[in-house]
Amino acid sequence: MDSGELAGETGSDTAEPDATAGYASRRPAPGDEQAAIDLVRRKLRAMPADLDRTKAARRLVDMLARRGYSSSTAFAVVKAELSQTDR
Repeated sequence: MDSGELAGETGSDTAEPDATAGYASRRPAPGDEQAAIDLVRRKLRAMPADLDRTKAARRLVDMLARRGYSSSTAFAVVKAELSQTDR
């Protein structure tokens, strides 16, 4: 191997973990449902009161999904918070 090949391999190897670490840092930590709950509560306060609950639930679940939450966490948090507001 010449030094160009070795440097190219080393450069790509060191760049890849940085890209992966950046992606991983944007995803919520497992068990971090409280951040999702707080976010959903803030969004619910900002939503119009006459907005259809199905549409509101879909918007909230989609928002959490875009932020990296799993679908099961998103559905559970949204369902719980919407049931709290219906009381």
